[in-house]
Amino acid sequence: MKKIFHKKKKAEKNKLKIYMISVIIGLLIILAGVAYCTPLSKIFDNKKPAVMVINVDGEVITTSFFGTYEKRDQNRTNATSSDMIIRTLDYFSKDDSIKAFILEINSWGGQTTGKVEIERYIKKMNKPVVAVIKGEALSSGYYVAASTNKIYAEPSSKIGEITDYFVYVNRNRHGREEICYITSSNYETITLDDCRGFESDIFWKLQSLVKGTHEFLVSRIAEMRGLSAPTVENIPSDTIMSSEEALNLKLVDEIGTTYDAVNWLEEKLGTKLWIVYLRDMMPQ
Repeated sequence: MKKIFHKKKKAEKNKLKIYMISVIIGLLIILAGVAYCTPLSKIFDNKKPAVMVINVDGEVITTSFFGTYEKRDQNRTNATSSDMIIRTLDYFSKDDSIKAFILEINSWGGQTTGKVEIERYIKKMNKPVVAVIKGEALSSGYYVAASTNKIYAEPSSKIGEITDYFVYVNRNRHGREEICYITSSNYETITLDDCRGFESDIFWKLQSLVKGTHEFLVSRIAEMRGLSAPTVENIPSDTIMSSEEALNLKLVDEIGTTYDAVNWLEEKLGTKLWIVYLRDMMPQ
């Protein structure tokens, strides 16, 4: 009986210890949550001037994940939706405490429709939007950067393929294999013989699509960057350059980081800005 009594007493003590530890952990979680949320609540509740940083990572896509000529099993786990960017800009631009936006870009390309949607929305905004290229801004990634009021590029960033567009078709249709790869670099020289299994009318449509899209990108980037169309056209579609090279070609405005962009915005707006990262507000 004595042994049983001691065992019960020991079990009760262990339960009490576990309960106390649970309470302490719970309090720590609550305190951590308060500490984590306080800076954001101070900004939004007290209307402190802030700049919101939004990440544009991976592919720039539309709300529909797949383009006309893409494989359905293509990996799209690392992508940024134009719809998400536009909704975020629209929602937070209505908040008086958010004075400006920074797009941190690390993107290797994406769909034409997605980047054009972002550009059109940014052009309508009455708050400044600045791009900071982190890692790389290729093709659609660069186009989104060019849509903003000013472009910073970190020293190690890669910029390029600014007017690149391609159509790649590899499919079986009516029991016949069709393979064709038309790019901004080869659309002028490619022939029907280079596209196995294609009928001439479809081939010419695809070639025309690449030509038209390439010319559209040349004209839009030239206009957005204040360059002549021939200047942009003379940059090979497949060129990837360093930040310094891009600066010399006037494809970026300055070499710098997000903090340099914030400093520029503070000077432009005449106020100190808190930095709010959208990713810190998202559920993990």
